[in-house]
Amino acid sequence: IDSPYARLSADDLRFKPEETISILSSALGKAHDVEVALRLHELIEGWPLGVQLAIASLRRNDDLSGFLSAATADIRRFFVDRLIDRQSESARQLLIRISPLDMVHPDLSAAIFDGVDVREDLKRLQEQTPLVSQAEEGEWMRLHPLAREVLSERYRQIDEADRKAMSARASDWLSNEGFFEAAAEQALAAGLSERAYDLAEGVVQKMLTDGRI
Repeated sequence: IDSPYARLSADDLRFKPEETISILSSALGKAHDVEVALRLHELIEGWPLGVQLAIASLRRNDDLSGFLSAATADIRRFFVDRLIDRQSESARQLLIRISPLDMVHPDLSAAIFDGVDVREDLKRLQEQTPLVSQAEEGEWMRLHPLAREVLSERYRQIDEADRKAMSARASDWLSNEGFFEAAAEQALAAGLSERAYDLAEGVVQKMLTDGRI
């Protein structure tokens, strides 16, 4: 039986030089110097997300040549760092504080911020940047893995007491919603070992109830 699926290699998923040039011109509304656009293509090796990050970073300043001259050896981290820094202060703080989470929900994010509604910032980040993407179900979202890696370094710079307080609030929200395993992880991060063990018991009990063990 013939397979309906095609086998794709990494090369198949990369943009061709002319595709990078065309996408840049279309997205930014002007024709860029071909040599500069080709330099970008070579730096990112046709990486589609790299083109997307470059476009998002250049929305407010379309000096592509100047942009590339500031790039570091790790072009992917450079793009993510630059894109994060171009967000509003409230959006940057939101990104940093949700970075420890595997999955993000508007209400969970609000809980971390002690009741402050961050829905609009989260929605704009999801709609206008590649940093946040929609998950498969409902209002859940996730951060791009590279963004999480970069943001986690900034998260560790927050005062430890504040980090523990945010983790405790996240744990409370997650446990109230029935996500006991994630709640236990956040309780441990908050230094609440006894609560984490109680939540872990809840995970086992739920597995027994569901017939998984």
